[in-house]
Amino acid sequence: MSAKSTPEYLISNAEQYPNENAISWKDDSGNWINMNWAEFCNTSMSVAKSLLAMGFESGDKLSIYSYNRMEWYAAYAAANMCNGAAVGVYHTCSPEEVEWVVGNSDSKFVFVGGNPMDGGDPGKMCHKRLESTMGSLDKVEVVISMDGVDVIDHPSAMSWSDFISKGTNTSGSDVMTRLSSIKPDDVAALIYTSGTTGNPKGVVLTHDNFDYELECVHKITSYDQGDGYVSWLPCAHVFGQVVDNHLWIRDAIHMRVVDNPLHSIDYCKE
Repeated sequence: MSAKSTPEYLISNAEQYPNENAISWKDDSGNWINMNWAEFCNTSMSVAKSLLAMGFESGDKLSIYSYNRMEWYAAYAAANMCNGAAVGVYHTCSPEEVEWVVGNSDSKFVFVGGNPMDGGDPGKMCHKRLESTMGSLDKVEVVISMDGVDVIDHPSAMSWSDFISKGTNTSGSDVMTRLSSIKPDDVAALIYTSGTTGNPKGVVLTHDNFDYELECVHKITSYDQGDGYVSWLPCAHVFGQVVDNHLWIRDAIHMRVVDNPLHSIDYCKE
């Protein structure tokens, strides 16, 4: 593994480029919202503190069921900060697929966001699909709805703001202690395949695995700090995780997140 893990690069970015834009997205009116490296690092740290406060242990897993958005990246970074693993769930997954991925991965926490392609159909909304599966997910201890997403009808569910408040009394030094315990062969993520021959298979990727993948990417192309990048491929995809959750941070580039994969070309033009 390189001298630093991805979460350590995030902390370095907050120190070296605190006011440089890290991630941007559009609000409902089409206006850009910018978050700098200091702000994103603080948000990820807040998520990590709440995870620790609610019993997230080293090696634990959390699932993220949503299309790409700021909270997706913060939850992923926080899982790694706590020396745990993140599990991406495609925003288009059916209730049966959600039940399989979340259950098979033994996820203790689930972050749920939105499906920009649901067309207003409750049957295609991530939080509704997750809600319908909770009776079978007995290992899930906490479900967190991302900002603006309805809280599901389940005793374990809470809003993003309520979740963040759980870590108020947890020290950042506790997170740093957990972060410093990361070893090259510790699991960073589980990525589930398309499952063309049955249920999706969970591929275990360690911090060392991501290091190797990033070395290969850097042999093909390179980025300078502040370069622009458009995030459109779902983060549940392996390329989405390599670039959007690791290379983005390690190279300190400015990532713009599309609100819908169908709008990717328009975002690139901007």
